[in-house]
Amino acid sequence: MPEYHKLDASVLFNFEGLKAKKCQLGLSVQNVYNQKTVINREFKTTPGIDNDFFTLNYYSLGVTPNVSFRVFLVV
Repeated sequence: MPEYHKLDASVLFNFEGLKAKKCQLGLSVQNVYNQKTVINREFKTTPGIDNDFFTLNYYSLGVTPNVSFRVFLVV
């Protein structure tokens, strides 16, 4: 397997909401470099007499943005 490397970045913003004591907005980006990396490799054979081998490679996702919003309520 080749070396696996990726860069993730995230930031959180805390603020007060209207009825909530605290709110939090999060922004993140995974795999900033957009590297196509093999994360899993399978070796299989074809059924039958031939039994040819073939390889299946599974790759990581490209750039993946995420947004989150949290509300903390006081009970």
